[in-house]
Amino acid sequence: MDRDTVDANSEVNEHLKYLTQERVRVSDATVEGDHDFIAGRDSLGHTLEAATTGYSYDATADAVKAGGNHRTASTAAVMEQVAYLYGGEDGPKLLHDQPDLADSLGKMGGAYIDDIDYELSGIGDHGKDASDFPAQYAGRARFGNQGAIDFLSVLGQNEDSHKGVTAAQHLYTLSMLDANPATSEARMNHARDVMAVGAETRGILDNSRVQQAETTYGQDSEEAESAVPLIKRRGAGKPADSSRARPTARLTPGPDGADQGISFETSRGDNRANTDMTRTLPGPGC
Repeated sequence: MDRDTVDANSEVNEHLKYLTQERVRVSDATVEGDHDFIAGRDSLGHTLEAATTGYSYDATADAVKAGGNHRTASTAAVMEQVAYLYGGEDGPKLLHDQPDLADSLGKMGGAYIDDIDYELSGIGDHGKDASDFPAQYAGRARFGNQGAIDFLSVLGQNEDSHKGVTAAQHLYTLSMLDANPATSEARMNHARDVMAVGAETRGILDNSRVQQAETTYGQDSEEAESAVPLIKRRGAGKPADSSRARPTARLTPGPDGADQGISFETSRGDNRANTDMTRTLPGPGC
C-alpha cells in the first residue's frame, strides 16, 4: 500500500501533536541529582519506539533478531508523522527541549534506515532505486527525499540520536554488502550504490553534529573539537563541495583470472542533495 508523504501539519495525528508539542511536563528529579529529567517524555519515547517498530522499547537485540521485521504500513504511518514533526521547521527546538527523547528518536531512525536510504537513492524524488534498497515490508515508509534529509539533519544534532542512527547505518550497509558479494558487474554496481548512499547518510548526520557542537561551544574551540573528534577526522563540517565524493567499485581478479574480491576508490559524482544544516540551537541539547 503506497501512501503520500506527510507534508502538512494537518496530516499529523492530533494526539501525537499534543504529546510532542503542547503537553507541559514538570521535572522528575532523580536520586542522582538530575533535575532536568522528565519521566513523562522518556515514557513517550518508549511508546513511540513500540508504535513505530512493533517491538517493546526494552526488547533485546536477540529478541528482535529472532522475531524478525514487525514493521507494517501502520507502524510506518506513525514513523512518517514522527519524522515530519522532528524533521520540520520546529524540529531542532523540539529535540533541544526534549533531550529525553533523543535516544528513542535515534532508535526509530535506525529502525527505518533502509527506507531513509531508499529516499536518498535518487535525484531528489526521482529515480529512487528499489532494486538496491528493496522494501522489507508492505507499505514502506515514505519520507520524501527532502524529508529524509531534514530528519537526519535534526537527529544529527544530538549525540544520542546521532549515535543511534550512525550505528544502524553502518550495520545496514555491511548487511547489504554481505548479502550481495561482488561476484559480478551487477553486484559490483550494487555495492557502489549502497556505499554511496550510506556515505551520504552519514555525511548528513556528521555535518549536523559538527555544526551543532560549534554552535554550542564556539567554532574551533577545544570543547567543540573534543565533542566530535572522530567526526572531525572523517572530514565532516567542511564547506560543501560542488560535487559529492562517491566510491567507485573495482573487481579484483585472482591468479586464475576469476573475480576474487572488490576494492573501492573515490571519484567525484553528482551532488544529489542540497542539504540545509544551519538549523542548530545552542545549549545542552547538543
